[in-house]
Amino acid sequence: MATKYIEQYATEADFLADAVDAPGKLGFAAIDGEYVVANKSGSVVELVDETRAQTLTNKTLTSPTITGPTITGQVGTRNVVTPLVTGAITAAQSGSLFMLTAVADMTLTLPAPAAGLEYEFWLAASALTTSHIITTNGGSNIIFGQAVVAGALVAADAEDKINFIAANDLPGDYVRVVSDGTSWFVEGMATAAGAITFTVT
Repeated sequence: MATKYIEQYATEADFLADAVDAPGKLGFAAIDGEYVVANKSGSVVELVDETRAQTLTNKTLTSPTITGPTITGQVGTRNVVTPLVTGAITAAQSGSLFMLTAVADMTLTLPAPAAGLEYEFWLAASALTTSHIITTNGGSNIIFGQAVVAGALVAADAEDKINFIAANDLPGDYVRVVSDGTSWFVEGMATAAGAITFTVT
């Protein structure tokens, strides 16, 4: 079989100007050493070239094999929220790390349950008087799960509040909550006995 060659053009405009004599067909050419294809609407689409860095926009990759990628910028960084007063958590903040630094007690209200919502709460400074509270939207008793507190399992069974108790909590205590769309499921850990409790209003 004879080798098939494509013509090289200096610019894309030159290629398109030369392709007008074959409407409705695809023409291939090299532009300054880079492969391109003119589609039927008369525009130029660059073919992927493994030797040159390219930006793919709005492309769907199905079962790709990625070998030796170079990733720039921050990788795996999560949104950090540092609330200082009582307030409501939004669904848009799903995936965030809430760093509890306020010494004054505060109550943070979870949004209505929705499948896939997820939050972590880390105590960065002990509460001043009573506790920091994480409560359900509307006070629904839909918190289930457990926390390991001073080595002991503390269960949550149809509760509506997660409490970081001021007299016992220590920086580094944490809970994580996830929703299936109906309930909230909690896991956590605390150093001192009584530091994390689950209660019903």
